[in-house]
Amino acid sequence: MKRISINVSDEIKNILPETLKKDLQDHEEICPVCHGLGVVVDNNIYGIKGDTSDAGKKSMFPYNHQAIKFCPNCYNGVIRLCRYCGKQIPKGYIDRCGCEQYKQKEEEERRIKYQEKISKADEVDFEDIDSDMWLYDEQTDDYFSDVDSFVDAYKDFDEYESEEEIMNNLPKILWLTDPVDISMDADYIISSACEDLHEDAYENISSEDRRELQNILDEWCKKQTGTRTVYPNYKRYVRVRKGWFEINGNY
Repeated sequence: MKRISINVSDEIKNILPETLKKDLQDHEEICPVCHGLGVVVDNNIYGIKGDTSDAGKKSMFPYNHQAIKFCPNCYNGVIRLCRYCGKQIPKGYIDRCGCEQYKQKEEEERRIKYQEKISKADEVDFEDIDSDMWLYDEQTDDYFSDVDSFVDAYKDFDEYESEEEIMNNLPKILWLTDPVDISMDADYIISSACEDLHEDAYENISSEDRRELQNILDEWCKKQTGTRTVYPNYKRYVRVRKGWFEINGNY
C-alpha cells in the first residue's frame, strides 16, 4: 500500500484556465461552497478486508480515493437568491422559495389565474342542472353527486372546527362535469387483430362487416352500467351558495 499526493494547483492548470467568467443575472451570487468553481472535493473512503496494517487497526476505513465532483449546492458555481427574502433558493427549485412573501405572491398569482378561468366560463343557474350531473370542487379535487354530498363533506372536514371556518374556506364555484361512458372502436380492434396477418388482411374486411361489428360493440357498451366516468367541464360552473349550509336558519 502506498499513498501518493497530487498537487492540485499544478494539475489543475493543465485542465482549467486561470480565471472563470461568471455573468451573474439579477438575484444570482457566487456559490459559497465551491466559490464559483462548480466542483468540490469528494471523499471516497474505504477499508480492506483482513487489513493488518497500523492504519487498518486504527480505523475500519483508513483509505481514501479523493476525487472532484459537481458541487451539491449550486449549478455551475452560481446560486439563485429569492427576490423577496434574499435567501438562497435550494438547488433543484427554480425561483421557488418557502418564505412568506413568496407564498403570498404565489397565492395571488393562483387567485388571478383562477379568476381568469372563471371569466371565460359560463355561470349556470343551480336550478338548471340535471339531477344526474356531478359537481367538481377544484379546491379539494373532489367530485360530488349532488349539493347535499358537497355540504356534508365540508361539514365533516376535521380541519374546520366552526361554521365560520367552513364559510371562510368554501370554494367560490363548483364546475359542472361531462360524463364519459365506455366505448369501443371497431376499426381499431380489427386493425390490431390484423397486425400479425398478411399485409392485405385489413383491407379484405368489408365496410359492411366493420359496421356490423361496430353495432355489436355499441349494443354491448350500452349494457355496461358501472363504467361511467365524469370529467370537469371548465366552460360551465355554478356559484356556491352559503344558503346550502343553512337548514331552517341553523347550521
